[in-house]
Amino acid sequence: MCRRIAGVADGWRGTGSKRGDVVRRCRRRNFFYDKPARTVSPPSKATRYSDSFALSTKRIATSCNGAAFKFQICLASVTTGKFANSNGNLFGRRAFIEVQNDSYGRFRAGLQFSPFVIAVIRSDPRSSSPYETSFTGSIAVPYVQLIRLNGLFDSNAITYLTPTIAGLDAQIEYAPGGVAGSLNAGRRLSGALNYNRYGISADVAYYEARDPVISDVTTRAWTAGAGYTIGPATFRAAFTNFRNPSKDTALSNVSVYSIGGRASLNPFWVVSGGVYASFDRNIKSNKSLLFGAAVEYYLSIRTSLYAQVAVVHNNGNMGTGLAVNSGVGGLTAGTATGIGVGLRHFF
Repeated sequence: MCRRIAGVADGWRGTGSKRGDVVRRCRRRNFFYDKPARTVSPPSKATRYSDSFALSTKRIATSCNGAAFKFQICLASVTTGKFANSNGNLFGRRAFIEVQNDSYGRFRAGLQFSPFVIAVIRSDPRSSSPYETSFTGSIAVPYVQLIRLNGLFDSNAITYLTPTIAGLDAQIEYAPGGVAGSLNAGRRLSGALNYNRYGISADVAYYEARDPVISDVTTRAWTAGAGYTIGPATFRAAFTNFRNPSKDTALSNVSVYSIGGRASLNPFWVVSGGVYASFDRNIKSNKSLLFGAAVEYYLSIRTSLYAQVAVVHNNGNMGTGLAVNSGVGGLTAGTATGIGVGLRHFF
């Protein structure tokens, strides 16, 4: 038996669940299968950037002795490891099974974001949701430059997410390295504590990754950030430290300070901007200052025009780029500027 109802669709789009979405629920053998409707938020609530990505999920719900559980399967997939073969490119590289209960929290198993990277994105002044931020002139640039894709998606990960109590929730992740005969090689650990209530948000998170060959800890990072929302505007500030404890060389211990915000000027215009200052703790002459800003104008619910700019000034061998793809190789000392305009459509 199938019936069409008005409810909340659980899609990882924009800020998450949407009010007033239409879902179709089919009952088969005491299971419920929910599929998010192909609906997006009105322009006044749309918060994506031109180069961010989203993904959706499917759920199956059942009950046992009066307790309701939801089994969620993420649609994203990874085949050859290339972005072109995954759903949603970089931010679509997730494939996990989730067991959810409103009273006890959620358990996830599979390929997923670490609690650390979610906290980093949540604290980014230019982020539009815990799962979306710009790849140009944002925290994503020093992140990828300094620790590559560590923590962005961890395979074979088991994560527990607590229920939200008075605006506070936590996440803990353990991911074995998958190396036969070793419990340490390739192992990843992460944890985060989040608060969001009364317009105030705060995030603290930690991440650790071991090398799959030598078993040493080669990535250790932590972040702390806070934000305040007043009306249509949100202001954020954060500190993040990226470190490779196995080395004591250039760029193996870098701290990044960020500040900025984003706002909906009206139902059609959205603006954002952020400043990111990076300092090499080992070599003081290595430092950079990155600025990124964007403006979007929505022509309709699914179509928008955008323009963005990024400016970076590097000292020494800091090498901070303008965007993710220029940040990996690093830029030379001096000032560089990048500008991008385009049209985007949601399908």
